[in-house]
Amino acid sequence: MSVVVGAYEDAASAVEALARAGGKRPAAVLPRGAVDDEARLRLRQAQVECLTTLDGGDMDAARWLAATLAQAQGWEPADPRGVPAGGSAPGDVIGWCELRIGSGDLTTDRPITRLHGAQEYIASFNLLGQGRLGDVRLLSPRLIAYVTRNHTGERGDDAMAGTPMHRGLGPHVRGDSDRIRGLGTLAAPPTFGHGGAGTSYSWADPTSGVSFTYLTNYVQPDPWHTARLDRIANLVHAAID
Repeated sequence: MSVVVGAYEDAASAVEALARAGGKRPAAVLPRGAVDDEARLRLRQAQVECLTTLDGGDMDAARWLAATLAQAQGWEPADPRGVPAGGSAPGDVIGWCELRIGSGDLTTDRPITRLHGAQEYIASFNLLGQGRLGDVRLLSPRLIAYVTRNHTGERGDDAMAGTPMHRGLGPHVRGDSDRIRGLGTLAAPPTFGHGGAGTSYSWADPTSGVSFTYLTNYVQPDPWHTARLDRIANLVHAAID
């Protein structure tokens, strides 16, 4: 589905203007200071994607960001006048877009990031592009499927009390076993990820498009660390539609 994007002073004006999006996916860029919990909820209920400027950004910054993204991503601008003169961002992060998990209130903001200093940006709403970055195919779906396939079967990991490894070419894979470390027992079988040294874990669920990373500053020994990872991952899985 194509995206139509515009800059607005607040959520109410964005919802009203983008109600005429005509079957396109609506996205609203708001000044960072105009986005609170009420604004997020209003946009979510209207199925409008929420993007914001950097901290301190005003309407000029919002117009610049909306026009810049429309030009770089091939989105349809709600305001066809082009990129306003004089707009810029101080570094590789030029704004924020809201990632919504399921249909509830669980959300987080992810950066809209300049790609290697070029006038191209990572602003996809789907963290699992199945080998795509925007409209560009980087990896084939078959390569991703091969890398994330369970290559070790039910072979246990001696260092982890015999828990099945379910190793892909790098990541762990959830699979169908009763036990799995870090990914969550509620995870869909294709979910894959990897952990750090007793303090962290990252996983991605291709069936929902949700990615999750958990970081702490405390090394917790097993069996407590594995139990902690499972409980936290399951809280996220339970929030996914």
